[in-house]
Amino acid sequence: MLLNHIKIAGRHLLRNKTYSVISIFGLALGLTAVFLITLYVHHELSYDTYHENASRIYRILHRHPGQAQAVASTPPILAPTIKQSIPDIEKVIRIDKSSNQNLYIRKGEQLILMNNLFYTEPEFFEIFTFPFIAGDPRTALASPNSIVISQKQADLWFPDENPIGKTLNVKMGPGNQDFQITAVLKDIPQKSFIRPEFILPISHILPDESDPYYDSWSSNNVNTFILTTETATKDRVAEKLQATVHPHLPENYQREYFIQAFNKMHLYSTHVKWGNFVTTGNIVYVYLFSGIAVLILLLACFNYINLSTAQAVARAKEIGVRKVLGANRKTCIKQMLMESYLVTVSAFVLSILFLETALPLMKDLLGWEIEFTFVENWFLLFIMVAILILSGFLSGVYSAFYLASLNPVLVLKDNKMIRSNSFFKRASITFQFIIFIALVTSSLVFYKQLTFARNKNLGYDKHHVLAVNIPNNRYNETCRVFRSELMQFPGIEQVSFTSTMPPAFGNWMSAKANAMEGLYDEFYMQNINADEHFQSALQFRVIQGNYFLPEISKHNGNDIVINESARQKFGLQDPIGQIVTIRDKQWRIIGVIEDLHLRSIYEQILPLYISMQPKYFQIAIRISPTDIPETMTTIQKTWKKVFQDEPIEYRFIDEEFDRIYRADARLGALFAGFTLLTIVLAAMGLFGLTLFSVKKRTKEIGIRKVLGGSISRIILMLSREFAVWVLIANILAWPLAYWGLNKWLQNFAYRIDLDWVTFALAGLAALIIALLTTSWLTVKAAKANPVEALRYE
Repeated sequence: MLLNHIKIAGRHLLRNKTYSVISIFGLALGLTAVFLITLYVHHELSYDTYHENASRIYRILHRHPGQAQAVASTPPILAPTIKQSIPDIEKVIRIDKSSNQNLYIRKGEQLILMNNLFYTEPEFFEIFTFPFIAGDPRTALASPNSIVISQKQADLWFPDENPIGKTLNVKMGPGNQDFQITAVLKDIPQKSFIRPEFILPISHILPDESDPYYDSWSSNNVNTFILTTETATKDRVAEKLQATVHPHLPENYQREYFIQAFNKMHLYSTHVKWGNFVTTGNIVYVYLFSGIAVLILLLACFNYINLSTAQAVARAKEIGVRKVLGANRKTCIKQMLMESYLVTVSAFVLSILFLETALPLMKDLLGWEIEFTFVENWFLLFIMVAILILSGFLSGVYSAFYLASLNPVLVLKDNKMIRSNSFFKRASITFQFIIFIALVTSSLVFYKQLTFARNKNLGYDKHHVLAVNIPNNRYNETCRVFRSELMQFPGIEQVSFTSTMPPAFGNWMSAKANAMEGLYDEFYMQNINADEHFQSALQFRVIQGNYFLPEISKHNGNDIVINESARQKFGLQDPIGQIVTIRDKQWRIIGVIEDLHLRSIYEQILPLYISMQPKYFQIAIRISPTDIPETMTTIQKTWKKVFQDEPIEYRFIDEEFDRIYRADARLGALFAGFTLLTIVLAAMGLFGLTLFSVKKRTKEIGIRKVLGGSISRIILMLSREFAVWVLIANILAWPLAYWGLNKWLQNFAYRIDLDWVTFALAGLAALIIALLTTSWLTVKAAKANPVEALRYE
């Protein structure tokens, strides 16, 4: 019986090739999109699941009281303090990624950068479960001169050799040091928050007891992770953490300390603005794309339903004959469902081919590092088969029950007795266009916001500016010689020394504004140390007073320049010459500059002050836009001449800003792709419904033409109802799109306004697509010879 159902279903699909191709192709496109999103969601939810103690690992964060943004970098003194004071903490370690300077392995005359270098403590391997190829996890970091490397690095440096016991000569600061390889890690999965290729003992970067920063609670430069006991609770540990830390914090440096679950770090760290080891995900996007997958699946299924019901007139007599010959309702339903599953299975096979093609494209265009094989991803295969079964049922159930319910006597007597559920068809098309309009609106808003972000005035000129790391973070006479040498070349417009270059945070300092006599409001400021050339290097505008003049002797060590936000916070109308308190020190304001976006427009501009303290770690070089390659060659040659074997590390700050917005650009590209898919699917569904409507009204059209109806009036009559559905879809889609987009825009401190033009364009696009889709069928029906339609009347 089953074989008979399959044979009949196959014959029907072959007889109706146009319907079959549209149904299979449309469903395949929908399934491909759903499978891609399923892979993405599974990838995002699978981070760090291989660690045995993942449920008991937490990261310590802190933030300014009352603020949402948090920082993952903590003071080194935190770890020993809480380890002694909180019994619920079983182990605690400190981790730092690359510290404040890059290290290089010396290979002959070459210096090769140590990518993904981590510093940590021996207990690291007791908290985290990293698979070892060689070495003992318990003693891997026991010696100060030990180093752990990844399998990738072992194959690179010691191919066909056992690397255990071998040494790597590492350039550390001005000198070199040999490290002995004590262990080799199996390459860490891409779905990991911590992905080290080199691991060194953290003792190399921690201050010793004689260092004033040893017990400083305001020096934040390491991540602190804890492993709680099996009986500990998150709330209890967090409460004890704050109670333990609070007495140690300076009075002018208050913080709220709390903990974040390790298995939540990847998707719930958008509020963490400093200290993440890798680019994190966003749980909002997981929910968003999961919802889109459901909508696309429903949309693809509605397509098949509409195309199936469009054939109801042709299939009705077949069902009638089957019932007359003894087929019951159950048999007819099975037959219709078999056809649905045959279409769905064909679409599934085609979608797998589409998926194999799409994944490399997604990797190249969107940076997705998602691999898929049926052997390794059996769980995903199970989900995909479940989607296949569900989509086959959803696609066929309505058509099966609708056709099986027809009265054979009435059907065989006259096709016009076929009753159609016009509400369902109209609702399905309206639903499709609601999705279409919402996605088109979202794509337009994403594009406008991204364009706004990239083109917004940052308060300075980010183009043609290099940020170069000062070797070993040591500003000295050699750096000044480098500047003097560079300034002799015409391609170099300015060279300046600074502690921080955009896009980055400066140091955080507490300040006091005089609220009223004897009372002060405390707030936090960012600090940048920069020389007198910084203003001309970045080309920001001074709006009151002066920036630091080249004659340094005119300025004492207490002079500062503040931004407009700081002026407002201090409540000073005429700030020039005023004395303010920052970090319990008195400073004199000599100038006010316009607000600068030191980070992205996600974040509010904070109060800022610039001082001339000679604590410089970077060099800002503004170059001429003409002949950039020659200028870069000049910079590198001059660097080699002055700093000799020190490697140069630089970046263009405009490219750094582009990287910040890259995730949003990818999101916009995804929405554009899903919007295009929605257009295709909605057009297919509308085509099927138009075909059904035209077939149903063939004789009506013939009578109207015989009675003198013009082609244009008939086209208008057939197209009008589709235009009404699109209008209803607009009315329903606009509020939903407005609510969702408004929530998304809240992520940006500076954003575009949602205007009616964007929504109107999306609605107009939907109407044009609807009319273009239906026009061919309506024009063909309107031009048909009425004699053909009325021949059998």
